[in-house]
Amino acid sequence: AGGMGAGRGPGMGPGMGPGTGRRMGMNMPAFSDFDADNDGRISQSELNAVPSERRRERAEQGYPMRGAAHAPSFSDLDADGSGGISPEELARFHGAARRR
Repeated sequence: AGGMGAGRGPGMGPGMGPGTGRRMGMNMPAFSDFDADNDGRISQSELNAVPSERRRERAEQGYPMRGAAHAPSFSDLDADGSGGISPEELARFHGAARRR
């Protein structure tokens, strides 16, 4: 036991298994995490509240969030310019982020 590759199951070498895309997806908040008033849209204030809370929680756990400076802006996510982010718009962003 031990040595290089310890902890990997059979067939879990580089380029196999869930990879970073799945890990990233597990770390991304769900639409309902943002939509505090449950109106089916994420407002700019709702969008800003969740990352602040997540950063605080992660810092308390000793895991600072990486990449927060590269987070998309509200207007990046609000593709149709409606003033609110729909579940579809957030899903589109999550899909693009998983492919990176």
